[in-house]
Amino acid sequence: MLSAADRLPVRADGLGAAQLQVRLALSFAHLLGGGYDDARSVAQEVRAASVTHGESWAGAFADCFLAQTDLARGDVDAAVRNARTALAGHARLHNTVGAAMSLDALAAALVAAGDGERAARLLGVGARVWELTGRAHMDSPDLRATRRAHEARIRGEIGDTAYERAYGEGRAMPYARGLAYATAGTR
Repeated sequence: MLSAADRLPVRADGLGAAQLQVRLALSFAHLLGGGYDDARSVAQEVRAASVTHGESWAGAFADCFLAQTDLARGDVDAAVRNARTALAGHARLHNTVGAAMSLDALAAALVAAGDGERAARLLGVGARVWELTGRAHMDSPDLRATRRAHEARIRGEIGDTAYERAYGEGRAMPYARGLAYATAGTR
């Protein structure tokens, strides 16, 4: 069923948003399966359709998925930009699940960029945001495994002591301050 999702033009009525959500599911399925080119292609289409139709929710998720495909392709700067764009979009919508996913993506991009301490802080901020959802990482084994891999990489880059300190600083940040910290930055 999902494979046919990208064959229909996005409608300009209320069903258009549902079509974008189905396409997001397709992009996410590709992403989790390691099909980064397909995930990217569908996410780009969702982002473009979201802009065309004045839709924000699916567009913010598309930006998050693009950040993850950017990182898989080795384009760290684009990954950071797209993750921050996604996070800003989810913050405007008060979408905690989207914000949490975007924080995880941004942390992964930042450690790849060499900023392990900031990445550790963002995992701390993200842990607080995931708690607000009531279902950390949506109870997804794939998302939990990805987060653990990012944590291991960060610990490997900066060491356990620095990780624990920075992670604790992030966890201590209030929600709004944590999101502001995450979206600020020069990279």
